[in-house]
Amino acid sequence: MKNIKNKGLLLLLCGVCILSFSSCGDDFLYEDPKGKLVEETFFATPEDLQMSLHALFFRVMTSSQENKSLDYAWMGDDLTTHEASNKQQYREFDRFAPSDNSDFNGWGVFYSVVKAANFIINNAENTPTSQTNIEQAVAQARFWRAYAYYILVRVWGPIPITLEAEVKYDAPLASVENVYALIVEDLQYAESHLPAAWYSAPQRMNGVDIYVTEGGAKAMLSHVYLSMAGWPLKQQDKYGLARDKAKEVIDGVSNGKYYYTLHSDYREVYLLASNYSKEDIIGIHYNRDWGWSNNSMNTLTGLFQSAGNGWGDYYGEIKFWKEMPDGPRKDATYSPKVLNADENIMVDWWDTPERHPQIINMGEGPDRTEYDYTMRADRSTYLGEKTHKVFRYSELLLTYAEAQARADGTPNALAYECINKVRVRAGLPNLAAGLSGSDFAKAAVAEHGWEVAGYYWGNIACRYFDMERLELLKEHFEYRKANLGVEVAGKIIKEIIPVDAGSWQENMAYAAYPARDKALNSNLKR
Repeated sequence: MKNIKNKGLLLLLCGVCILSFSSCGDDFLYEDPKGKLVEETFFATPEDLQMSLHALFFRVMTSSQENKSLDYAWMGDDLTTHEASNKQQYREFDRFAPSDNSDFNGWGVFYSVVKAANFIINNAENTPTSQTNIEQAVAQARFWRAYAYYILVRVWGPIPITLEAEVKYDAPLASVENVYALIVEDLQYAESHLPAAWYSAPQRMNGVDIYVTEGGAKAMLSHVYLSMAGWPLKQQDKYGLARDKAKEVIDGVSNGKYYYTLHSDYREVYLLASNYSKEDIIGIHYNRDWGWSNNSMNTLTGLFQSAGNGWGDYYGEIKFWKEMPDGPRKDATYSPKVLNADENIMVDWWDTPERHPQIINMGEGPDRTEYDYTMRADRSTYLGEKTHKVFRYSELLLTYAEAQARADGTPNALAYECINKVRVRAGLPNLAAGLSGSDFAKAAVAEHGWEVAGYYWGNIACRYFDMERLELLKEHFEYRKANLGVEVAGKIIKEIIPVDAGSWQENMAYAAYPARDKALNSNLKR
């Protein structure tokens, strides 16, 4: 652990002094010239190569560190927010009307990951070390570049592609298809150059791989193919590729090549005790001891203000909550009761001022204890350290199940086995046998939605992304516009954020290009 902590300090130095990238979502097109000499002089030792990786990991950590980088998730039907307060950014996405100032942080932080990755990809070969070390470092960089572009292309659609560490102010927009082609190329390189497992720190800690592995690259590639099969590309042949790549991971688990498994109890998935979890195929790790820049600022974001010290950035949408089956998964996602801090009593969520389900999967208690929803939140815990689950094994199983059913037209025995493993863990019975391919795929999508309900921290498959690729956002937009309410405990309860953006337009599935970047690059227009 001491070694990792020291590396964290190096990471800070790298991120600030070497790569010369802005720290908190500054506009992507701004270029600081002070670090121009670095590319020619930096990779002089093997230690320099490792430091460049730590600088990249710092950028990855920053990319999902706080809500303001991830506000696209509010377009999903699992999330909504406060009707006032300082939640304007989230409200705009929740009502499908983000302005060009709404998602400034996300654009900047994900492009910072791209730039940090490019720095390694283009210069690692200058390092006096083994070819294997160089290729593995480049593979890490290409994986995380693919990750960043995978977020960017689904949130903004056509975007500039940059393959250098410096910015071109007149960069044209690349088509969605061309961005995906680069993502696939990067992940295929990572898949072929990363080991199946790491064996020493800092690559492996507490029995799990911290650095990305071959299995992680395969898993993300399977999900990329799943997205390419949906909107906007609609390349139906990619369902078969998603099926096959996911099965490679499942087969690797079966033969002992990969250690991935499911927690026996869903309530363990998001615990602090599960920061080093064998269910996490890909994770982003944090440490609150490293200070402001290395912690995860998520612990109070979903907790209610009325429950004491919560920020109330996001609530659970009522219809989604009602349709989610009861059981340990639902109880680990939403607090069964909510603390009324003023009266120190537990009440139902519909009797709170927020009048929405409270999402608790990212809460933390004081002094590294688990969150207790019956207690007032500790304000000091906003600097948290829960691992962000980029992609879990349960999601891989559901990716296979959906892709196989869509590709082959009929679910096979393995697809049923995959979805039933997830359902049984959630306290549900096995899925009915004999479903059509279409009905089975819909069941897999619903299951995945419940599996990741209210979770978007670094996740490549949050509910919004499922709805986008399957063209479900328009349906939800119309539902929210009508706002007829949902019956709960004998009451009709309506959503509090009005959706009044006129008629649905296809581009409403995307965020707006940031205003400051549009001022620098006239190509940023729809």
